Amino acid sequence: MTPSGFGVPELVIFDPGFDEHPEGMRWQVFQGVRSHGLMRVEATRADRVRSKSLGCWLRAVGIGRDTRVRVAVGVRGEQLPPLRIRPPHQA
Repeated sequence: MTPSGFGVPELVIFDPGFDEHPEGMRWQVFQGVRSHGLMRVEATRADRVRSKSLGCWLRAVGIGRDTRVRVAVGVRGEQLPPLRIRPPHQA
């Protein structure tokens, strides 16, 4: 079992309504630390955060409650890969 006790080495929390609270954080990143479980290693209001476990950036795109999380790449998460829209499944 991983140090977190949840079976995951990392937990990333995204709050789309962070700006409604003076001390709100858009992103919080928790990582498993041996014998301590999950510990918060980052809390930020920035539009992106690096996920060590996923090996990519997670980036908030959009405004307010319409904000979505996208995978981003590049040194600082500046590139958003194109979305591949799948046509609806036809029975």
